[in-house]
Amino acid sequence: RKEARRAGMGTGGGGLVDTTEPGIGTILRDRFVIDSELGRGGMGIVYRAVDRRRLETGARQPYVALKLLNADFGAHPDALRALETETRRAQELPHPCIVTVYDFDRDGGRAFIVMELLEGVSLDRAMRQRPDFIGSDLARSVVASITDALAFAHAHGVVHADLKPANVLLCDDGRTKLLDFGISAALQTGETEGFDTASLAAVTPAYASPQRDEGAPATPADDVYALGCMIHLLMTGKHPFGRKSGGQAQEEGLQPPPLTQCTPGEAAAVRAALAFDLATRPADAAAFRHLFR
Repeated sequence: RKEARRAGMGTGGGGLVDTTEPGIGTILRDRFVIDSELGRGGMGIVYRAVDRRRLETGARQPYVALKLLNADFGAHPDALRALETETRRAQELPHPCIVTVYDFDRDGGRAFIVMELLEGVSLDRAMRQRPDFIGSDLARSVVASITDALAFAHAHGVVHADLKPANVLLCDDGRTKLLDFGISAALQTGETEGFDTASLAAVTPAYASPQRDEGAPATPADDVYALGCMIHLLMTGKHPFGRKSGGQAQEEGLQPPPLTQCTPGEAAAVRAALAFDLATRPADAAAFRHLFR
């Protein structure tokens, strides 16, 4: 386990903010017992925790994943409220390819998201570790799962806003799960003025459409652009624009190379998804899925 930072409290626009990293065995809300650290990112730290309530009721899986948000959120209450709103919306997305979000909660100065615990490897790591994964039947299965998950979310008015391989988990049991729905969208709302979303990697340039690159609010069509980038990467092992953002690729007049690993219909659908012009890009994942045959 990584060493915890020195305990302390900071102040910000939201008042007193707990900047202490909880140690193993820390109990949040008199319910969640932190068991181990799973990973770190711009938004905070993810832990495995025992849910006492699940344990008491004899649940088959008493463990959950806790995403403990960093202190920047506590210092910006508008950002925290926007994130809580998006988390609540994510709870309304019951889909087999979308991670289940149980709750958004706080314990003193700590804010955290409670999710189902998943065992597996991220898509970006799988592509690095398994060269045979590129263009495989499994890669195609992952594409279908991600597309279905996005289509379901878009139909319910929810945009992912930061679709990328790191937000896709290949579970040990064979399932594909899409993570972190709506979090980036929450951080880009007008309610979060003054909040340094860039410090949290709220938008990933390599998967950002020209519109997102310019700071426009996220739409389903932006998810479609990111999906096109991911499919090209999954089929060829290379990003269609050399990992340049949509805005930069458009400015340089770049075009995606031919996608010979797919059928002509699939290749045409991916090319449409990668259109810089919003008017010529599929409006949402369902429209893209209709083309990708």
